[in-house]
Amino acid sequence: MANGHNASAAARAAGYTATAGIRTTGSRLLKAARAEGLIEKRLATVERCGIMSAQEVLQRLSDQGRGSHADVSIIGPDRAVHHDMATAIANGKAHLIKEIVVGEDGKERFKLHDSQRALVTLAKHHRLIGDAPAPPPPGAHVLTAVLEGLPAEARVALFCAMLRGGPPRLQALTVEIEASEPEPEEP
Repeated sequence: MANGHNASAAARAAGYTATAGIRTTGSRLLKAARAEGLIEKRLATVERCGIMSAQEVLQRLSDQGRGSHADVSIIGPDRAVHHDMATAIANGKAHLIKEIVVGEDGKERFKLHDSQRALVTLAKHHRLIGDAPAPPPPGAHVLTAVLEGLPAEARVALFCAMLRGGPPRLQALTVEIEASEPEPEEP
């Protein structure tokens, strides 16, 4: 922070006015910046560990949906189409190959990932086909309310857990958080 980590100065620099609660706004902005840094650090750790991001999974499925034998083939001197690993690698499409089969004639033939299956998976992800969108998980309102009060590190941990586990994991976390909340005091 160029202003020596002064949250109020950061809020003023961002255009907030005194009537907007400079100290509160500055503190909130500083916490958000710290949380963002923690999230970026955690995502870098996930990447270092070789875990695919959701974006990479969708990209791979998109590649498979668009995949073609033309991406991994050449036309030989005999004017016939031949599968060629060097061509697949040069085109950045080797990941489309599901299996290499050597025929009785000694020639390699590639089996590509099923493009129809990839397209159906993507369509379901984008809710273009299948059942109606799922209702929010039970206790989602509790999760939303609780997230605001959690320390940034806890929010980062929840965010990363959601990246790894998706909606079923989020449901379990919601139940855990709801169960750990203290009972409201009776007036």
